[in-house]
Amino acid sequence: MTDAAKPSLRRFIDSLGGGSTMVIFIRTAVAMPGKIPQLMIYAKEMQALIKKVIGVEVAVGLRLGGNAAEVCWSANYDSLAQVQDVSTKLMTDAAYVAQLGKGADLIVAESVHDQIWLGF
Repeated sequence: MTDAAKPSLRRFIDSLGGGSTMVIFIRTAVAMPGKIPQLMIYAKEMQALIKKVIGVEVAVGLRLGGNAAEVCWSANYDSLAQVQDVSTKLMTDAAYVAQLGKGADLIVAESVHDQIWLGF
């Protein structure tokens, strides 16, 4: 494929000297008042379980600016298809689904948000 035939986003990424892209999945959640330490423990437990179930290294973070009660999990993938495969595998794993329920009293209702980013 000639450079002129490449989609413009692909040409832009290539122009940055990269060419290699990844998909970054980020999930954020806000701790209930007074529950930040417990949510961080839960976040680390989820991190370990995800590694066990799907073999993916997930990073855990605590927001430094803005809402200091916000926690995130993030992981890098090769494609959107891989994100979908991982999600399906997790949601069909009984231990993962059970662990999700254990965090309900630590997280503000409707504060969980997912983002998918293109990294290069």
